[in-house]
Amino acid sequence: MKPEEKTALRQTIERLVEREISPAMAALEAAGEFPYGLIETMGSAGLFGATFPQSLGGSAMGFEAVAVIAEEISRLAPEFGYALNLQAMTCPYTIYNWGSDEQIERYVPDLIAGRRIGMFALIEPGGGSDAAGSLKTTAERHGDHYRLAGSKQWITFADACDCGLIFAKTDASAGHRGISAFIIKPKSPKNQSAL
Repeated sequence: MKPEEKTALRQTIERLVEREISPAMAALEAAGEFPYGLIETMGSAGLFGATFPQSLGGSAMGFEAVAVIAEEISRLAPEFGYALNLQAMTCPYTIYNWGSDEQIERYVPDLIAGRRIGMFALIEPGGGSDAAGSLKTTAERHGDHYRLAGSKQWITFADACDCGLIFAKTDASAGHRGISAFIIKPKSPKNQSAL
């Protein structure tokens, strides 16, 4: 990115935080409400789509732009750093890199636009610093579907997500290569009609 592009991006984020995010936070926190609208506002402003092509609704600005966005959000509205990680990288970027064309088209545009909330379930109780190496959750094929067994913890947005990724061993003998990511849609009344 050119220096003037970085400056313009920082100024855009600063205006967004001042006009939209900061004024709404006190009321949302007092009510204990999830900030769906603010996440959609961030998505509409392009904060989640920097690494994605325009054909999916991204801006294709690249990882340097993600760094600038992360710095500014962390500085001005640190409570939304987790949103940037989940909506711009872990959930949609995993689908974008390793999902099928149908999965990419179905999930990525809405995730980076903030219209759909994503989550990323990898960490397990007792997992330590090698989350993949200590993974115990398993997935076994039963006909045309899988049955997952195990437990996860510290899953940001788990109680508010529309979809997300959960990681499980599908081939225990293959080490890290025997882990698969499954796109799941939680069974919650909020999520049933949108998916």
